[in-house]
Amino acid sequence: MAEGHQAAAAARTEAQKDRAGIHTLSSCLFVDLQKAKILDWLSSENLIPRHSTISEDHANNTGLWLLAELQQWFDGNGPRLIIGQGPGNVFVLAND
Repeated sequence: MAEGHQAAAAARTEAQKDRAGIHTLSSCLFVDLQKAKILDWLSSENLIPRHSTISEDHANNTGLWLLAELQQWFDGNGPRLIIGQGPGNVFVLAND
């Protein structure tokens, strides 16, 4: 009879683990669905082809000059003011 109780207890434990796993999985699916809804709200256009096109046109080492300037600026060895412009944006960094 004790073996029957142990087997039943083990089965209950496994069932609880299964329920916890199902709950975790359903929570993850819910979060993924919410992310998908938000991304679709931001832009319903499939952006992967656009990203691929931009990535293909990207020239190697683009922006390295800016990283070098910023590193000097952070180290205190660069200019006190950096003004830059990129496609559709302008940035200003001041260092005291």
